[in-house]
Formats: sequence, structure tokens, C-alpha cells
Amino acid sequence: MFGINLGKPEPYWIHEIDLTVGGNLHKLVKVGFKQLGTTNFGVLGQQGFFDHYIVKFDLLKEELELKPRN
Repeated sequence: MFGINLGKPEPYWIHEIDLTVGGNLHKLVKVGFKQLGTTNFGVLGQQGFFDHYIVKFDLLKEELELKPRN
């Protein structure tokens, strides 16, 4: 796993977890976990969760907005 501007791959581990957001349960979502390395954040495993939401990131304000897809 590596970011757009970082050329060095970093290992990560995939686990299936149950995740509740805004009262909505998502069962067995595949989530990637990694040790903190050159970055302090990352978005892994976008299938199975983010495909159910419209997602907006504002890193300057440190905000994340999720709106359910209908």
C-alpha cells in the first residue's frame, strides 16, 4: 500500500469487522490496518463501506462528511 506522492509501499493487514455509522450497521466490512509510518492517515478498503455513502474530506478543517446513498 502506498500513497499518491509516496513511492515506497507499506504493508497492511485486512480484517472483516462489523461497523456502525449513524445507527446503520455494516456487517463484515473489509478494513485495512497498518502501522503508522510516513503518514498519520490513510483510507483503505473503500469497497463495502464507502460505496454506500457520498464522502467528503476537508483536511484543513479536519472534517469528514458521510451521506447515505439512496
